[in-house]
Amino acid sequence: MSIGPAHVHAAADGVLGGFKKIRQTAEAYMDKRDLAGDGWSEEAVTAIAVTEGRPHVDVVEFNRNQEGRGPNALGADYLWWWIDSQTGECFGMLVQAKRLKRGSKGWLVDVSHREGKQLGDLLRTAEDLDVPAVYAVYTGGLVFREPLPCPHNGQAGPDPSSAAHAGPEEECLPCRKMEKLVFTKPEVEELLGGFVIVSVQNDIGNERYNELWEKYRPSPSAGVPYYAVMDHEAK
Repeated sequence: MSIGPAHVHAAADGVLGGFKKIRQTAEAYMDKRDLAGDGWSEEAVTAIAVTEGRPHVDVVEFNRNQEGRGPNALGADYLWWWIDSQTGECFGMLVQAKRLKRGSKGWLVDVSHREGKQLGDLLRTAEDLDVPAVYAVYTGGLVFREPLPCPHNGQAGPDPSSAAHAGPEEECLPCRKMEKLVFTKPEVEELLGGFVIVSVQNDIGNERYNELWEKYRPSPSAGVPYYAVMDHEAK
């Protein structure tokens, strides 16, 4: 991978928006590759996604020689600086990007690249620069992460009967997958055009939300996401 110092130089909302766009671009790319059975590498994801954060998240690239070749190899993909635009105060971190892998024995993040030399280079460079060494993990898109457990009701994602209602978008993979891969289909968008969509999060400890869930839950065994179609009298 080849990212260098990332300079964050805007208001918090602009920075957040920049990172969100980077994440959305990365996930869309990984999902497209995984759906086609092509797989993906962290280098390709980075090249596709990082420029989407501009102008609030700016990136200067490291080259491959700087990252991992020769006696002065950095062992890192990027040196990341977070800068307060008001005071100029900043802190940095030296980051090596890895991807989550799925093998016969489960999920793995492999940090033994080049028999541990990369990790040694990362720690040495971080000490020289007086910044912490960090691993940033690409966890894949919704397709790749589908087998991971869903926090809703302790249910796992791939079983449609265990589908959970749209709680926070970052938590429930079945919910996000439904919204991203189904709700965006033209025929579905056309069908839903005549409805007002209301989302109720039933797993955040809100008493009123839980009352609504119990009211419209079709059976004690029903999971989430659950979709109810009602008229203007809530029937």
